[in-house]
This record gives sequence, C-alpha cells and structure tokens, in this order.
Amino acid sequence: MKKIILFAIASCLICNLSFSQTDEKKEKKASKLGSFLKKTVEATTGLNVSDEIYMTQENNKLVGEADIGFVGCYGDSKTGNVYLVLTVNFHNDDGKFSLSIPAAVSSKGKVYKNDKSLTFETVKGVPVELNTEKAPIKNVPASLKHFESIKIYTHLVGRIVEHIYLHNVPILWDEKPEE
Repeated sequence: MKKIILFAIASCLICNLSFSQTDEKKEKKASKLGSFLKKTVEATTGLNVSDEIYMTQENNKLVGEADIGFVGCYGDSKTGNVYLVLTVNFHNDDGKFSLSIPAAVSSKGKVYKNDKSLTFETVKGVPVELNTEKAPIKNVPASLKHFESIKIYTHLVGRIVEHIYLHNVPILWDEKPEE
C-alpha cells in the first residue's frame, strides 16, 4: 500500500514538472521533488537515503537488529570483477552473518550474476567492514559506470533472512577502498 501511495505522489509531482518552464524553475522543482521523495522514503522505511545512492530492505527484518551502510562499489577493469564494501553494526552478538549478491542490473537491463556467498563474524556494537572481493560480480565491462540496482541476500545465521537492494550505485573502477 505504501509503495502505491509513493508511486501516485511521485507520478503527480513528475507530471507537474513536465509542463514548459524556464530551466531555473525546473531545477528548483526537481530539487524539491528529490527532497520530498527522499523524506518520504526515509519516513516510510526508516532508512537514510542519499541524493544519489539509496538502499531499501524488502521486509525490514534487520531494523533494530543491525545497521547496514554502503561504503563503495569497486571494479577491476582488467578482470571485469566488481565487489561491494559495506559496514554492518549489530545490536546483538549473534555470531555469524552471511551475504550474497545474486544479481546486479545495469540501467539497460543487463543482469550480472554471482553465485557465491560469504560469511563474516559479527561483533555487537562495533561497525564491521564487509568486503565482498572474494565473491565478486563477474564479467562487468569497464564501460559500465553504475548499476541501476544490486540485490543482496543477508542471513543472520539461525535467525533472520533479509533482501536488501542498492539503487543507482556508481562503480569506482581501478580504485581501492580507503583503509
């Protein structure tokens, strides 16, 4: 129901933006629309939404259990391998956390797959960096500048399974995460 309401509001606002206006007026309205949608998504999901990259959770099962943050998406132009770096801060000391990235989709609809999962040790109250370099998304051309969406399956061993989606994710080719 929330998705339908958000879609209807966004559609109405976008229609209002489509009438002929000066470029300055269009920019002001577009920034207001982006700000409004950001606030709406944050209010309904409880997630922080940046202007460029945002994350959604399918069932919100991790809310109150863990805070997940996006650090970056890094690619090696020679191999075509792309990997994510995330941070996870657990509110409970539950032991192991696993994740897999089954699909990343380009803006043209091309799907890039990965069939490996990784397991990480968790620490209560301390943000832990999760680097998926050992289970990369493969065969991504260096000409691809960003993924439209990345699907992530998370599993707090023995308890919670959650599907997380990252949207509008830029790929940082031939760069390494800061240490």
